[in-house]
Amino acid sequence: MCKKNLIILSFLFISTGIFGQNMGVGLRLGDPLAISFKKYMNGRKNAVEFNLGSYGYMYGYGRYNNGIYSGRYRYYKDYYYKQGGVVIMGNYLWHKPFKKANEVSLYVGVGGQLRTLNYLKDDDRNGYYDREVSGIGIGPDGVIGIEWIPKEIPEIGLFLDTRVYLEVIPQPWIIPQVGVGVRYNFK
Repeated sequence: MCKKNLIILSFLFISTGIFGQNMGVGLRLGDPLAISFKKYMNGRKNAVEFNLGSYGYMYGYGRYNNGIYSGRYRYYKDYYYKQGGVVIMGNYLWHKPFKKANEVSLYVGVGGQLRTLNYLKDDDRNGYYDREVSGIGIGPDGVIGIEWIPKEIPEIGLFLDTRVYLEVIPQPWIIPQVGVGVRYNFK
């Protein structure tokens, strides 16, 4: 755990040095729960955002007892998600400030996600656990959100967004995601 935290902190300091100005670093609460990095461009009209965190813990845990599952496993076709995993998300964003409240902006964006997967596989589809499998999930996502950066405290930004993630690999399915967060903006 200490090694994981050290890697995250190193990444945070390196990215702050690389991006420096017009960058925000913060925390995104929801699904996924993530550290959020945002680089503003073109006078805050555009941005590139990266999130590193974990997903699936809102629906992830259940129980396996004598070959039968109970609890809150997320079922899809022939497998159950056993627990959440690590996610890396990247998006290109277009910001549009509101005319009367210039400190509030609406944003939309496109990007993708890379996820680690841990699931229980039911190979013969009889409802019993056959094997535990780990893998990678990949797919595009789209985001729409709202961001507020107060003029009195421009170092702090609050945001709310919703995403739709289309997992393409290993099997196609749509996952809606909602998050709220706060960022510290470097000038």
